[in-house]
Amino acid sequence: MTPQGKRISLIVVAALALFVIGVGWCCYRRPVGYFDSTSILGYHDGGDVLSFRDGVVLYSTCHGESRMGTYSRTNGMWIWHVQGRDWRIQPGLFSLSCQDLANPTNLFTGRRRFSKPALDEHGLSD
Repeated sequence: MTPQGKRISLIVVAALALFVIGVGWCCYRRPVGYFDSTSILGYHDGGDVLSFRDGVVLYSTCHGESRMGTYSRTNGMWIWHVQGRDWRIQPGLFSLSCQDLANPTNLFTGRRRFSKPALDEHGLSD
């Protein structure tokens, strides 16, 4: 490989590394995106997701969306307020961990998803 080719390769590798670090930092900083809801809610379909965006949590299924509470940062922790209970949420690059503040042994982890369930013209997934 020529010296110029090596230089270009190093620049590309460095740019990719910075991109991965930036994405990882954003994912750990705040809960944003889609997460598998099966382990947390335990019902309906394996394609169901919880969507965390702008302080609102939506539960998305093949039948549509419903609001599942709000979340905010309190005392340095992210707290999900849902149905009269508070859950500590810890975002990660590949998952979101939830811990019931009233019962700390009650823990769940939802894997990160890249989209919500698709709906057909009747509101059902394919």
